[in-house]
Amino acid sequence: MKSPTDSSQQLASNGDVRTPGTSVTPGDEPVDVEEFATRGHPVPKATRYRIRVDRSVYIVNGPNITGREVLEVSNHVPVEHWRLDERFRGGATKKVELNEVVDLTTAGLERFMTLPLDQTEGARPTGA
Repeated sequence: MKSPTDSSQQLASNGDVRTPGTSVTPGDEPVDVEEFATRGHPVPKATRYRIRVDRSVYIVNGPNITGREVLEVSNHVPVEHWRLDERFRGGATKKVELNEVVDLTTAGLERFMTLPLDQTEGARPTGA
């Protein structure tokens, strides 16, 4: 580890050594994505984030997460049986593909919503 006197690092207010341009949340508390979005504030970079999927809250590591990982952490398995959407401030939604990477610091991202996929979706009714 580099010393706090190294020019590429500095001492944060809580005593942690950090590289300039990165954020350190006090006590490494997770950043609540929904809270920042509803207040209209940008979500800071952090090591852990609190996300809401439907009505439950989960803690995830890092600002980037795939749709698959969101479904897995929220116990929506098998993941292929679920649709995942991002919900933004103001009510807009966007479908998230399983391998799509979501940046949790995206402006206005509030939470995630799931919807079970109907196994017969697109199938013709019998006898038709």
